[in-house]
Amino acid sequence: MTEPKYMRSLTSRVRRSSFVLTASTLLFLPLSFAQDGEEDEIFELSPFTVDGADDSGYRANSTLAGTRLKSSLKDVGASISVATKEFMDDIGASDLENLLTYTGGTEAPGINGNMQAANLLENPGQVREERTNARQQANTRIRGLARADLTTNLFITDAPFDGFNISRVTINRGANAALFGLGSPGGILDATLKRANFEDSLEIGAKFDEFGTQRYTVDINKKLIDEKLAVRFMALDEEIEWEQEQAYESDERYHADVYFRPLENTHIRAYYTDGKIRAARPNLSPPSDYVSSWLALGQPLYDGVTDRYYASVSDWNSDNPIDRSLSNDIWQGNGPGPQLMGGGTISANGGRRLTVFFPDPNSPDPGGFNGTPQGMQTQITNQSGNNDNWPGGATKNWKTPQEFRRVLQWPVGSIPGAQGYDADYASLFSRPQVTDRGFFDYRENLYTTPSKLEMGDIEAYNFSIEQTFLDGDLGVELAYDDQEYSDNLVKYNNLNAVYVDINLTLADGTANPNVGRAYVGGDGFAEPQTTTRKTQRATAYYKYDFREHDDSFFSKLGQHTLTLNYSSSEIGFQQQTHMSLTSGNDWQSFTEGRDGQNIGGLNRSQVISYTSDSLVGITDPSQFNIGGVNVIQRAPGSLTDVIAWDAARAAGVDFGDTGRTNMQPKLDNMVRGTQSFTMNNHLTDPSQTWTWGGRASFSEVDSAVAILQSRFADDHIVATASWRKDDVKIYDYGTTGSTGGLHSAFADIPDVPGLDIDGKKTTGFSVVGHLPDEWVSNVNENLELSVHYNTSKNFVATGTRIDIFNNRMPQQQGDVDEFGFSARDKSGKYDLRVNYYESKQIGASVNPVGRLNNMWRDILNNNTPEEIAAVGIASPPEGFLTAFEFAPTGQSNDVTVRDMDDNETVLTIPQWNSRNPQQNAIETGVGTTDAHGVEVEFTYNPTPNWRMMINGTRAVAVRNDVAAAEQMHLAERLAQWSNPAIGENLWISGGRQIVTRDDDDNIVSIEPNYESLVLNPETGQLNQKILDQINTLNRFTIFDGLPAPELREWRWNFITNYTFNDSAPGFLKKMGVGGAVRWESENFLGTGVKRDENGSLTQNPDIMFEGGTSTKIDFWLTFKHKFEKIGMDYRARLGVNNLNSDHGLLPVASNPDGSIGVWRIEAPTTWSLSNTFSF
Repeated sequence: MTEPKYMRSLTSRVRRSSFVLTASTLLFLPLSFAQDGEEDEIFELSPFTVDGADDSGYRANSTLAGTRLKSSLKDVGASISVATKEFMDDIGASDLENLLTYTGGTEAPGINGNMQAANLLENPGQVREERTNARQQANTRIRGLARADLTTNLFITDAPFDGFNISRVTINRGANAALFGLGSPGGILDATLKRANFEDSLEIGAKFDEFGTQRYTVDINKKLIDEKLAVRFMALDEEIEWEQEQAYESDERYHADVYFRPLENTHIRAYYTDGKIRAARPNLSPPSDYVSSWLALGQPLYDGVTDRYYASVSDWNSDNPIDRSLSNDIWQGNGPGPQLMGGGTISANGGRRLTVFFPDPNSPDPGGFNGTPQGMQTQITNQSGNNDNWPGGATKNWKTPQEFRRVLQWPVGSIPGAQGYDADYASLFSRPQVTDRGFFDYRENLYTTPSKLEMGDIEAYNFSIEQTFLDGDLGVELAYDDQEYSDNLVKYNNLNAVYVDINLTLADGTANPNVGRAYVGGDGFAEPQTTTRKTQRATAYYKYDFREHDDSFFSKLGQHTLTLNYSSSEIGFQQQTHMSLTSGNDWQSFTEGRDGQNIGGLNRSQVISYTSDSLVGITDPSQFNIGGVNVIQRAPGSLTDVIAWDAARAAGVDFGDTGRTNMQPKLDNMVRGTQSFTMNNHLTDPSQTWTWGGRASFSEVDSAVAILQSRFADDHIVATASWRKDDVKIYDYGTTGSTGGLHSAFADIPDVPGLDIDGKKTTGFSVVGHLPDEWVSNVNENLELSVHYNTSKNFVATGTRIDIFNNRMPQQQGDVDEFGFSARDKSGKYDLRVNYYESKQIGASVNPVGRLNNMWRDILNNNTPEEIAAVGIASPPEGFLTAFEFAPTGQSNDVTVRDMDDNETVLTIPQWNSRNPQQNAIETGVGTTDAHGVEVEFTYNPTPNWRMMINGTRAVAVRNDVAAAEQMHLAERLAQWSNPAIGENLWISGGRQIVTRDDDDNIVSIEPNYESLVLNPETGQLNQKILDQINTLNRFTIFDGLPAPELREWRWNFITNYTFNDSAPGFLKKMGVGGAVRWESENFLGTGVKRDENGSLTQNPDIMFEGGTSTKIDFWLTFKHKFEKIGMDYRARLGVNNLNSDHGLLPVASNPDGSIGVWRIEAPTTWSLSNTFSF
């Protein structure tokens, strides 16, 4: 594999990594490690701490997740699993993406993950995975229900996990009031960090894989004062590369831990973590295909000067245009059939955008290829429509003097439209994706280019002191945790999509050197956000054992441990959405002839990166051979070779000319290379890139928890009850406003919280019954049997949320009930746990469904108050008007109507405004997600050198009451709009009349413009604006009552590892062998649809679409050797993941006709070699 130019060379990687490891080692060498013969000392861990010391293979024996104190897992009723260090080492997992595919009931995104997490509910018809890729750790899922909260040592965190400083990962499924009253209904993933101890050790790790990944770790523990003081330093230096050659991730982290034990029962600990992540992670899906339809149309090319389409360049040279003879409606995209839609204008006086061109995929510089300009004044998306047939069409007159280019763009649903489907049905289809690797090799190329960037910066420190008394029966821990995690998503194109440039000319009328070339492009964005968390926590416990009263009555009362916990947290959050690239004020000054003012939408710049030679004449898509961009392409600080409209020369242009008979003055006004234009890049100067939104919050959370664990009947009954009270204040605030489109700063935190929860109480209870030995001894004298029950609740505190009627939405809640049994061997050889559960996520929400306010606002703005009153239409509820902030603008609009005598009547209509839902707290309620299933986990150590695990889950999660408020509102409005007495007498868009005149300008006829009415009396159809809103809502409600996206009902994992012992012959005694099998049942893809009695689309439960089953096989060999003379143990692991991969595509979602709408790229077969050197 050729190393991409933007990557560091192998030599520099090794040099830097060697420096880190060598420097770290030399730092501690003078302190010397323990010599042979020193007696190992064993210290009792505090009850506030767990580590892997008492784990056995894949079996963990203790947890903090039950009571916040160290407890035996067998005494905890909640569903808790622990991924031990041996387990993570065997499967080669160092992050959640590579861990959660092997554990029960858990999902994670990523190429090696087991779901895409593209949130298809919020983005019907398209795959937007950029946020998933940027924040993979925030997009996990448990039980098909909701994402998991991440914690380190039970402190909430936002930073992604990495195994370099983790000793184990605990998976807590479902709500757990003992841990967090504020928490995800899905559960918690807790990383137990490695701690300093009183044993000297040094461990160095190096890992490589076939795609070029290099991972180096160092872990040094040093005892400074015997039994008193120890320090531990860990470092990670990793460069991940994938099958997609341009993709990468660079991860540098450092972690230092100090342990001080001044007194026997006094433990003082502190740690500090620092990290930096920079990545362009691989695409999880193949790109959308905007080229095949262009091929099906006959590869039309467009001349922006003459407004004509040509079948070939030679036809253009001979002026032989395509004859467009079909209806203008189809040509303009107004009909349900194949559609070509206009767009991509240059504005003579509107300050249109500057587009930057990168013609060479192997060069970081714009322009230059065959005369390609660096930039040009034009809107892009030169997209071809997805049409099965060339539609022809009447010649379109040039409507405005500004239009120099036309493009073809694909409207959602045009392919099903070509098959005669109705528009609302067609809107449920996803955009087609590339599935032919000859067309574009999506497995080996990152089509969104390495110019994109996913960033993360980690800083955290923690301090704790703990003290026990009364021989450990009483204890107190005080802790302080401070974290800051900043991340950013920067992209320079829009969708992950392959487009084709069909333009024969540039904006100045000269030939386009890139006609027919494929490209990726668009207007990107950046989304920086920062979360800070400061937490103070106090935990105290007291244990009292009545059994110490010998045979008295009190001895029957058992043992009880009461734990009290209080925490106080301050959480800050800030996020902005920037344009990733903008032109400077000089651009607007030149092109508009006024003082430059960086006004966002007009100065938002775009990027086109070409990825192929010309495709013109290639009729077989498998021969397109479209490639990727192999270098980072970001616009420089200024551009000099730019085609732009010179506002100073515009006097020679006849703006009254709406045809193409006087083009030359307009073309002459497009100048090239006459001025340098400034470019502002978010990465280098974020203060100069326009932002269209910012949100921020400051939260104060005070929590008090009481947990009582009681043991009765000689420990045969263990009951745990938790009660907690949470006080939450959330102060929502945004930015202070904008100057020239640039947000100056975030506003001050308001004095009054937007959300004030006082004393929210949640509870939990579990009981575990261990059957007495005499009940099971006849079966097996080493057998232990237990039964368990658990119930708990929690909630998620968010800012002020209202529905479309201005009703305060309740906080999201979690609720779980579970029961089951377990069986284990007293010696620890095996452990089986079976758990049945019912979980709920109540009150979750997604982004708003469209803009329901627009319809009523358009009616107000197109009809006089008297007309509205006359038809008798009811106003929406007052809460609706308040939520959308309806208010008169103080202005009016005059509408002129004429009679046959050409007399004018002017109607004065007061104008109204309302806010879009994205600008306030309006959200769409998903309602309730109900989940139920069963979880099985079996660990088995047949011999000391053989370990295995089987885990399996059945998960059913269904979403109910999707967009309930919106559905209720739309049903009420539809009844009025569809009433002819109302709908046929109200205007909602466009002009009221169609006036036809003769050559002498006399009126021949006046007809009502029925298409501008709410209800067209000629067709009986509602206005297109209303239909579009119905279609938008349908995309959401179609999921109501259906399984959660991508959910597979059954998952089974089998993992095993065998290490040959010293009795094995020859070289085998140094070897080990292991493997894993991961099986998943069919995944739910979608459903068919049908029309209800009102003609609206609804799901058809009789037609359900599923994908196939999935089986993944992994295999590994291990080798170990002890170098006695230098006191070093060496361990190597050679592993092959996804041994049976087909290197194909996996279905994620279906279209309503059963065809696959969304694909996910299957993880490839990958070998890796890990080396560990331990001293």
